[in-house]
Amino acid sequence: MKKILLTKNNYKEFISKDESQICMQDNMILTPGAKDEIRRSKIDIVYGEMKNDDKREDNSSSTQETISNIKDILKKDFNISDEEKVEKVCNLVLNKLNKK
Repeated sequence: MKKILLTKNNYKEFISKDESQICMQDNMILTPGAKDEIRRSKIDIVYGEMKNDDKREDNSSSTQETISNIKDILKKDFNISDEEKVEKVCNLVLNKLNKK
């Protein structure tokens, strides 16, 4: 099972529709920075499966696949391997996709 890393830059993708909680599943890892941001936002961290009606429309596996594709394109087609730049581009693309 592939692990999903929740950081302060991507944790918002995993917030429930009502924006009150994040459901941590067995395959998820929460960074300290993300945990701080979640607490500042007064969002509850719930461990276990989220009910289907509480899940966001854009599922995490699709998001992770998009991130992986962006990274591949940046590295193979544009020779960009600086992790900071790659993460910045991924975040910009995801933000644009989420606004549509």
